[in-house]
Amino acid sequence: MSDDPIDNESDSASTAWNIGLERVAWSVGAGIVLVCLLAAARQSVPPGSRRVFDFALFALIPALGLAVVLRFILSFPTRFFELFSAVACTAVAVARTYNLSESGAKRTVEPVQLALCLLAGDVVLFGFGVGLRHCALLRVTTTWKRLAMVGCGLAYGPSLVFIPSLPLVLILNGFRTLSDATLSLLLALWLSAAGVIAANAHLSIKALQLRTEAP
Repeated sequence: MSDDPIDNESDSASTAWNIGLERVAWSVGAGIVLVCLLAAARQSVPPGSRRVFDFALFALIPALGLAVVLRFILSFPTRFFELFSAVACTAVAVARTYNLSESGAKRTVEPVQLALCLLAGDVVLFGFGVGLRHCALLRVTTTWKRLAMVGCGLAYGPSLVFIPSLPLVLILNGFRTLSDATLSLLLALWLSAAGVIAANAHLSIKALQLRTEAP
């Protein structure tokens, strides 16, 4: 090992990154095995008893993603108001996803709805982790600056989903069913999402430059 502290820090970061990737790979492998076992068990029970296995199968992959995202978040220091904003945004995203996926007046939760709600939570919390990462790499300590970066990160995950989804939905449903005002609003939201992604990319590049220029 080199005596240079910068080299030692880089080696430690590289080792931590490799360990993280190894753990993710083991988690994905274990998840695939568990999905196969649940699918096999589902086929061996009567049709009336398969609903429990449906919930388990649909929730397993988003739950594994949630575990990885939470581990990513816990690797950075977090303040109370930042955590509160993340919880509030996640609750709104999950509730909105449930309302959008709800069919008619049926109030029972379906396996697909559970999976979509978990995925919505994964997306928002991933953005929260990205915001915390910006704060840590850029050494931001001011409360308002941290909240601004965390807010930018919270919007990052949904923006990554919204950018490709909106054109696809409009193409599938047709543009003629929407009014000009609605199309203008959707275009403004799409441009805002693109701006959020660009802002997060700028912060990531700035953090990389700061790390490179560090003595």
